[in-house]
Amino acid sequence: MTILRWMLLFLSVVIFRTWFPDYPPYHNIRFDYDIAVIIMIGLYKGPRVGVIMGWLVGFVAYATNADQFVWTSLLGGVFGWLVGQWRDRLFLEQFISRWIVFAIGILAYKLLHWVIVMGAGGAPWYETLGFQILPTVAIDATLTVVLCAVWERIQRPDAETSQSPAAEASKH
Repeated sequence: MTILRWMLLFLSVVIFRTWFPDYPPYHNIRFDYDIAVIIMIGLYKGPRVGVIMGWLVGFVAYATNADQFVWTSLLGGVFGWLVGQWRDRLFLEQFISRWIVFAIGILAYKLLHWVIVMGAGGAPWYETLGFQILPTVAIDATLTVVLCAVWERIQRPDAETSQSPAAEASKH
């Protein structure tokens, strides 16, 4: 059952990209679901699975764009590996610490993506950073924290109804 959940999560990237293709969004601010999935896989499955699935997610997310899919696959693999490698060293217990860690990671990913894949072209850097990258990072970090909370809830649906044996033993 666990493998099925992870495969459905991976296939959800395909469904998301099919329903929301890479069109110019409102003020170039949009939710990058593929980055959220890479973070989730790296956090919950570790660096080995993170690098493989990060590469696959990057490949699937930009398979229709021949100019971007190679670099995005490479960045996705590296990002999945880094998240998996650092998962034990990150402070992810509270909402705000999770959000900060995710925002820093997503910001680094987006800056690398902007410089390497997009060639840092288009608008001036301060305009791109201030009006496109930073708002998207805030949206991505917030929704990734929410998705991780939902995913943890799905992984253990009876967490609130039954207490751990240690908690029950301490009552007596």
